[in-house]
Amino acid sequence: MVLKSKTDYNGRYNYGGCILPRKSFFALWSQYRAYFVITISLFICVVSFQNCTPQLDLEEDGSGENASLSDTTPFAFDISIDHFALMTCNTAGLSHKFQDGKFTYKWGAYQNGMATPGRAGLKFSDQFMSRYGGNVPAKIFTVLDDSEKNKNLEIASGLYVARGYKGRKGFDTPEYRSEHSRLQVNSFFMDLSLNKNKTLAHFPDMPISSVLNRTIEGVMFRRTLANENVMTGSYIDEFTATINFDRLNTYPVGIGFGHASVLAKDEAKSLISENGGYSNESAVGRSYLPQFTGVRSSHVRYLSGIRESSMDGKNLSASWGCPTDLRLKIVQRKDIEANRISTCRPSLISASDLARQDRRGKALRSIANILDLTVWEVGLDLNDSRNNCIVKRSQNDADSCYDAKYNPYLNDAGRFEQKPVVRVDYSNTQSICGSSNPIRNEPRVAGGKVFETFYMCPHYVSICVKYN
Repeated sequence: MVLKSKTDYNGRYNYGGCILPRKSFFALWSQYRAYFVITISLFICVVSFQNCTPQLDLEEDGSGENASLSDTTPFAFDISIDHFALMTCNTAGLSHKFQDGKFTYKWGAYQNGMATPGRAGLKFSDQFMSRYGGNVPAKIFTVLDDSEKNKNLEIASGLYVARGYKGRKGFDTPEYRSEHSRLQVNSFFMDLSLNKNKTLAHFPDMPISSVLNRTIEGVMFRRTLANENVMTGSYIDEFTATINFDRLNTYPVGIGFGHASVLAKDEAKSLISENGGYSNESAVGRSYLPQFTGVRSSHVRYLSGIRESSMDGKNLSASWGCPTDLRLKIVQRKDIEANRISTCRPSLISASDLARQDRRGKALRSIANILDLTVWEVGLDLNDSRNNCIVKRSQNDADSCYDAKYNPYLNDAGRFEQKPVVRVDYSNTQSICGSSNPIRNEPRVAGGKVFETFYMCPHYVSICVKYN
């Protein structure tokens, strides 16, 4: 039935037999005021409650709430590593990374091998997680892209000292160079959002595109020989002289962040601070100070420890070890073939070797993180680590690690001295290369002509890992 309206004799509305009084608004307000007040009060309370509650689901258009959050967003990232390696071969003249399988320092966050898993990598900073109560905002991409301090970041490293974060050592000279393949932080946004406060490790085979790289590792080259007359001594080798002259015991490797545009045009590789600016005084990141040792104090050859600290000067409780299983003597293949060393037994490393879950498998995974196994064969002796070694795979690959011109000694007069005939003292005591005079008169072959033969200490790769 359709209700039709008509007016009765008293001026009341009649809707299909339902009689309603005809009154003004004010008359109705007076009669139903209490109901109006309650309804309006409830509406105001609901709206006020919504406005006063933190909104982590950000606006879609990137305006308003997004802008205010981005302006107050802390620096969002933290980075740490769990492998740090030293190779003592001279790398002078190397023009790009991993040329000839060599480096001076190499570092990375791998979360495998002999390192404790989950203790290193890229993650959201504690300040960032605290800002959002431990919950990553739903529109994390918008927040970070609208935050000047957090967008378009890359990971950078170099030799930095405290209160010197606007320039790495050697940036204006060819002394040291770092290579990274442009480690973009934004390529990890999705992983970080999904994993929240977990660290993300090295993704060696997962580049997102040709311009984004997901390898959390870096390599550094020592590009020149140490200057002559840097010190006097009794046949101190060039690598040891470099450590002393360049004070590498006081120059830690700093790993931090910078805007891609700044890093691209700034050879100094300035590191960003928490407020998004660049200052000598402060930077976000970690520093890793290597400690060196060797069989002889005049011939430094491998790492004995790593001291990790934050760049704000706070000490960290990180625990590092440099196990002897990861200390590898570099041996020339021709010396194996000439029976000058019998304890080095190198072999190709297979996938099944790397998959082992025992001590050997863990050691080999750490070695594979650092060394290019297409270049090197590995000899791993778990019963006597002094026999551990690596050898170039190609028999025709000239090994400049022992080239005489790259391995001069500083003699008593403090001058570099070279000899045309070079041999390596592979013995565990390294008695010849550690003596006051490493030059012997010997024939190149038995019964042959005698030449001045220059004995040097073997070079090493040594790898330290983070335990906690």
